[in-house]
Amino acid sequence: MTHPTSRLVQSWRSAPTPALVFGLGGLIPFLGLTLLIGIGPHEQRYFFLTSLTQYGAVIVTFVGALQWGYGVRSDTRGGWSWVQYGWSILPGLAAWASLTLPAPTCLRVQAFALVACFVFDRVLSKIAPIPEWFVVLRAVLTVVAASMLLTASLLR
Repeated sequence: MTHPTSRLVQSWRSAPTPALVFGLGGLIPFLGLTLLIGIGPHEQRYFFLTSLTQYGAVIVTFVGALQWGYGVRSDTRGGWSWVQYGWSILPGLAAWASLTLPAPTCLRVQAFALVACFVFDRVLSKIAPIPEWFVVLRAVLTVVAASMLLTASLLR
């Protein structure tokens, strides 16, 4: 029986280097802006908070659009295509609408949307398999990004 940690490490090692570099690099704004919101100059807090809500909206939209890419790549047709393409636009709409809300609520909506995208993608991966390394990478990115959005939403 393979230990779960070794399976995780194996799948991580099989990931293409650019996916790891750009994926993990995409966490820098989440981490940096959350840190700046918490300990940065008070007069700049609004700027950092606004920047984080905007970056969060872009990433939620990007993650939702992955389903569009999956659909195109597999040439999805029929009833399932309505679900897949339809879902792919919902996170972008949620992200856009979140920008009209007060910043703490906006950040919480975006965190929820990232988690919902991951859950939906996991369900779909049972129907249309995706590489294990991608599932693991998405899990890490989702946990860190959603945690930073939630943390920033609680900072005063």
